[in-house]
Amino acid sequence: MYQKTMKAFLLPTSYVAYDLETSDYFPKGEIVEFGAVKVEDGQVTDEFSELCALNGRMNPKASETNHITNTMLVGKRPLSEVFADFCEFVGTLPLVGFNNQRFDDLFINREAERAGTKSPIDNGSHDAMLMHGRATLASCCDEYGIENDEAHRALSDARATRLLYDAIHLQWSMESTDVRDITAEVMGDELAGEVVCFTGSTDFFPKRACQTLGLAHGAVLSNGVTKKVTLLVNLEDRRSTKVAKAEQYGIRVIDGRDFLEIIGYPTDRPVRYDVLQTGVWFSELGEEAMLMVKRELGLPLSKPLVYFRRNGSKAVMRENKYGVTVPMKEDIIDSIPVIDVRVVDTCDDCGMVTLEAVLDGEGVPFRLLAPYLADMQKGKEHYLATMNGSESEE
Repeated sequence: MYQKTMKAFLLPTSYVAYDLETSDYFPKGEIVEFGAVKVEDGQVTDEFSELCALNGRMNPKASETNHITNTMLVGKRPLSEVFADFCEFVGTLPLVGFNNQRFDDLFINREAERAGTKSPIDNGSHDAMLMHGRATLASCCDEYGIENDEAHRALSDARATRLLYDAIHLQWSMESTDVRDITAEVMGDELAGEVVCFTGSTDFFPKRACQTLGLAHGAVLSNGVTKKVTLLVNLEDRRSTKVAKAEQYGIRVIDGRDFLEIIGYPTDRPVRYDVLQTGVWFSELGEEAMLMVKRELGLPLSKPLVYFRRNGSKAVMRENKYGVTVPMKEDIIDSIPVIDVRVVDTCDDCGMVTLEAVLDGEGVPFRLLAPYLADMQKGKEHYLATMNGSESEE
């Protein structure tokens, strides 16, 4: 599928997010409104919004959805003129839309053919619906906490699509195992001078996290085994094609635990890279810990939270089966409650951490004992025993 084959580094950071409102479905319908947001190097630099005159009449069902009436289109400029200005606005930038490859792009290509000009779609077209996998823009916005107050109006949908695309792009870049998508803060130089390739991935040794740790400790990363590679880390302890090729080239092969010992990472817990100020691996805090924080604050359990990362930036707490967090950009998270969460104490023997949290920088910090993923089952048992009064929160 689209979202599994596309690499994050291939997605543009300069583009035009756009949306159209139409009088009916293709091919009966005509464009009645353009909305577009220009993004250059990740920053919004301009917007485009205009209604168009319509030769026929709005389909009542279309009007019911986008709230555009025939009266609103009287006296507006012809579609051909607005389309020409839209093309000039787009220039050579690729387009980003939602369900655009099966809807909006069809209208754009038709207008370009009528005008006898090159279609802006030829610049490249990226569909956030295919990237995400959900069927509606509203459901995607709800998941990421994106506000879209004027849904089904072109400019508002274009703005929401831009925020959604940026969020997905960032999420892909955080989950991709292509070395061109890996970044890391310097943590050591134990692997300086090594060109390292990783093969395999497990819950205990997730490839992405191990790659990030390798880069953080001075390694140069490689996607494949070449003669330049000096070290292959076999995370699944099986003879893969990469292992066979490394042996053919005489490249040293080590397992995941040997890799962790080299960089000084604990070998008795799953590898995670996200770190809080205290050095505890935040992604080891599982879904239960996140839900406990939300309950304590009286926040909806289905909505995301924002927490402060070690470097002072913000990230979103979003549950998945590993409790892994998904970071987002500042303008995406403005409407989401911000919580400053710090780990103030740990108890590795029982798989628990003590969290201290403050919502939106106000109120008295509260503390709670929460399980983390390094030993979730043991942590759950300890937490339940604590709640039943059979153990103390030491």
